[in-house]
Amino acid sequence: MILYKIRNRVTGKYSTGGRWPKFTRCGKIWSTKQNLNQHLDLYSKESLDYKLEIYKNCEIVTYLCEEFWRKLSVSDWSDEVTHEHS
Repeated sequence: MILYKIRNRVTGKYSTGGRWPKFTRCGKIWSTKQNLNQHLDLYSKESLDYKLEIYKNCEIVTYLCEEFWRKLSVSDWSDEVTHEHS
């Protein structure tokens, strides 16, 4: 699974997405390229100057996430976490 974020190269912060994005430590994760493109299309429909300004100095960061399936009861999970931190 590939996930996407928009990162400001100067501040190191990530876009929160939406109509008026802010940049925060965590930001938003887009789960598909299509969703990311839809977000970026919001700005292509606006004035080009606004689009360039809001995402000036930004880059698309991609994360490759490996899915791992394992079933544990809640009590077994709690036991594992407790042992990891002791």
